Amino acid sequence: MLIPLQTCINSDLEACTLGILPLVHTQTMDIIEKEYKEVLKPLEKCDIFEEYLTYLYYGVPLYRHKDMTIDNLPVCLLLEAKKIQAYKMYPMDTGAFHGQPMGRGDEMEGFFEALGQPAKQSIALFELSYDYDNVRRYILTFFGSNMKYCASECNLELDNGLSVQSPNDLVFQCFYKMLTANLKKLDNRCKIIEVSTKVEYPLADIIHNVVWPTELLARYYSLEWSSKNNTPIEYDTTCAYDDETFVSNIYEATKEYYSQSGLFKRANNAQ
Repeated sequence: MLIPLQTCINSDLEACTLGILPLVHTQTMDIIEKEYKEVLKPLEKCDIFEEYLTYLYYGVPLYRHKDMTIDNLPVCLLLEAKKIQAYKMYPMDTGAFHGQPMGRGDEMEGFFEALGQPAKQSIALFELSYDYDNVRRYILTFFGSNMKYCASECNLELDNGLSVQSPNDLVFQCFYKMLTANLKKLDNRCKIIEVSTKVEYPLADIIHNVVWPTELLARYYSLEWSSKNNTPIEYDTTCAYDDETFVSNIYEATKEYYSQSGLFKRANNAQ
């Protein structure tokens, strides 16, 4: 019998020692200005779950796009997690789990062939219970801190005495193998929490902050939901227009913001 990953999370960990990170939704500049003038909403039907869903990542800004121009530079919306009604939550990108290319050679699905069933049947084994204590216990179990989670650095070693339920189960073993894989072959979509929602939200009610290209800052303040009381997190766009450079610049800008906001600190000040 295959045991769901949720049962492996250490329920004895003190979740309150971690801060709650924002949920991150990334789109291109042109879509933000055209589709998200007032409301965050599902824009298309998901091929995997066959429903209209908005996809978010817990804490981590990610971006993949080809043929970038000035109008499709990435913009990351940081949203208040407690104000979002989650539909499903998984500890990896479900598109990549179902065989969509990871972009660096190997595909995520190769790590789960041992389960002996198609991805659409296996995905339910990895669904996580969406409440903030559970999210933080998951991070504490597998990463140890918000900082290591955002950096995709698994901190769980099976021989270091850290308590994990059902460590010998096949589902856990497959997931652990992927979680500790070399990121030169898999990008960090395999190591972050994906959250989906069906609900539409007025952006003015849920926006925490934005990660915005420096050279186009004036376009942020032209949006109806922008706040002149909130200073956007700027990222450098004077670099070459390629995915890897922008991912790095966006992540570094966001990491600095989290650090200054105290979101990387533990209640005992451990990071």
